Amino acid sequence: WKIMHKLLYETTVKDQKSAKATLDAWTITNKRLQGQALEKSLVSKLIVEVEEFKEPILSVALSNFLAALQMPEFWIEACRISEGLRKSMGEAKYEDLYKESPWNLIRTDAMGPVSDSEANNIAKVIEQVSPIVSLNLNGCKMEDKHINLIANACINLPKGSKFETLEYKKKIPVLQLRKNELEHANYSRATSQDVVWLFSLLHHNKSVKEISLDSTNLNVLEVKAIADCLRVHELDELAITNCNINDAELKILAPALGEMKSLKKLSLSGNVFSDKSGALLGSLTSLTDLDLSKCSRVTDETIKAIASDCKDLKALNLRHCQKITDAGVSGIAGCSGLTTLILEECAKITDYGIQEIAEGCTNLVEFNIRNCKKVTGTSISQLARKCTKLRRINLCFCDYITDQSIVVLATNCKELEYLNFGHCKRLTDLSIGQIGTNCPLVQELNLSVCEKITDESIIKIAKGCPQLRKLNLAVCDQITNASVSQISQTCQDLEELVVACCDKITDNSITLLSRCKNLTHLNVYACKKVTDESISQIAKNCPNLQHLDVFWCAEVSDDVIEELKTNNPKCEVDR
Repeated sequence: WKIMHKLLYETTVKDQKSAKATLDAWTITNKRLQGQALEKSLVSKLIVEVEEFKEPILSVALSNFLAALQMPEFWIEACRISEGLRKSMGEAKYEDLYKESPWNLIRTDAMGPVSDSEANNIAKVIEQVSPIVSLNLNGCKMEDKHINLIANACINLPKGSKFETLEYKKKIPVLQLRKNELEHANYSRATSQDVVWLFSLLHHNKSVKEISLDSTNLNVLEVKAIADCLRVHELDELAITNCNINDAELKILAPALGEMKSLKKLSLSGNVFSDKSGALLGSLTSLTDLDLSKCSRVTDETIKAIASDCKDLKALNLRHCQKITDAGVSGIAGCSGLTTLILEECAKITDYGIQEIAEGCTNLVEFNIRNCKKVTGTSISQLARKCTKLRRINLCFCDYITDQSIVVLATNCKELEYLNFGHCKRLTDLSIGQIGTNCPLVQELNLSVCEKITDESIIKIAKGCPQLRKLNLAVCDQITNASVSQISQTCQDLEELVVACCDKITDNSITLLSRCKNLTHLNVYACKKVTDESISQIAKNCPNLQHLDVFWCAEVSDDVIEELKTNNPKCEVDR
């Protein structure tokens, strides 16, 4: 290396004609070798010698060479040289000199942890007008104070700066942040220092209205950094999900959230706080949309506090909050403006809680009690009579839902668009046929494992719901070709059909299904009478098909699958 560096030095300083070519070649070499093993003393001497030539072209080549080194102290020298050229030659000529050689500065972990002096030099470089367009600090070990220092420099760029991107595990659009052009900031599986970067950069930015941070283990110091940032922001939406936020951290965060009067949508899904801090969320009176799904330690006390004070709530998601009981749900009934309520897998809820909701939340549009096995048709009937604006309802795995309640639902809620009755095994044609008769706007219907259903009700659905896009009839083993034929005839917008394990289905109806040009998903799993004949027609006539499941369809050959993939290479096939 010493010989190489000496050769670089001697070739450059002794022959002015070849000096530029030598410097350009070494600039490329340094980028490839990541600036390792360069002798600082030789570089310092080289700067002095080349500057004595007083040739602009050589000065440009020298500054490019210095910028290619992984040594921030020499980036400062590169900036000094380029700034001198800018002042002496004017803006236009300066721009022309560096047009082909913008600086992409790199400093990797191979050079060891970033020191105080290096952090200062990096910040100074960013704050100067120079050819720098990006800075890559990937893998560098840095203290939070260094991150804050560099982040502040990124926010306070001088007029004329071309600096666009900072990279530290993830590319950060500095230029967009500086120009207040970035509206959404999304981070997933970030490190603790990513969090410091993000919120340090956001601290002075006013354009970001939505921030999402997911699957990141936060500690108290990082939560304080987030809280400090939030206090000066006017966000519309904030999601801090699956980040192990505990009581101590939520107590830090909640006051800052309370100061954001513009905050409408908040998701704290998947965190570990309890009622000790959860009740503080009641102070967020501007909220209209709150997601506490998978917050498994939250109980009725938190829900009561939120329902008592957040009177503008429109949407509440408590999926998998298994400690919630009827007492908490009764509190929610006081939120008369609620339009969306998700209580999926809240296993302790009974008819009493649902009846309270029916009385208090008559504006409901979406209602989900999937897998709430203690709820029966009695409360669903009351809900249907009171909440006539319902468009989406999920009763999947609610074992005690009966025909009577679904008839009441179909009779009173004529604007229904999405219905999930999967595994509601008591339902028969009596109730499902009423949906076809009374609910013409239905677009998605799940009747999987509703084993008593026959062609009678499905034909009524097909005729009465022409906007149907998704239909799941898995394990409805009484369904025959008659149903699928009627669907293909009257539901031309059909996108997804599942008839898995419907062993009466044959090629006759699946061939007719090829009329549905918008079909994207077809599942004929274990439909043993389906063969190459119908799948070939699907391959030829359904250009938008994305997924086909023909597992356990022994009569479907490799040849027809190859034909399908030739016509539609992006289609995934399970077999």
